[in-house]
Amino acid sequence: TLTILCGGDTTAFTAQKPLLDVVGANITHLGPLGSGLVGKLANNLILGIGRLAIAEAMAMAKKAGVPLDTLYQTLKTCTADSRLLRSLEGAVLHGEYPPTTFLAVKDLTAAVESGRSVHQPMPLSNLTLALYELANDKLGGLHTSNEVMRYVLEN
Repeated sequence: TLTILCGGDTTAFTAQKPLLDVVGANITHLGPLGSGLVGKLANNLILGIGRLAIAEAMAMAKKAGVPLDTLYQTLKTCTADSRLLRSLEGAVLHGEYPPTTFLAVKDLTAAVESGRSVHQPMPLSNLTLALYELANDKLGGLHTSNEVMRYVLEN
């Protein structure tokens, strides 16, 4: 299900919405020009930070001797459950990192720059970007957004 985040003139959005409805299921007008991009960056920022949080939690549990399969199944019944957690089962439990388009460093950089442009401090975002860049350097390039988890889980 494709979600499309739009920004721009309301009249123009309304005129184009029938066309957008053909390609996406969730079409949202977020405000003036540029708002759709900010919405996309917000989504990707949450994914980038969340992916690292899940990796760190699993690495901690693994080193403490907690069976990851049991923990993973349990987390799906706790408040930590999320679409992101559920999408990472292969990475967490089986070390599977299927090829995907990798744009995390680009998107995190754009999010940090967007925050800077509106004078919003983003310390967690800056740290997340630095960790993705470190993983990218140490692994000789990240080919999927989930490979950052491999770096965290194996170090």
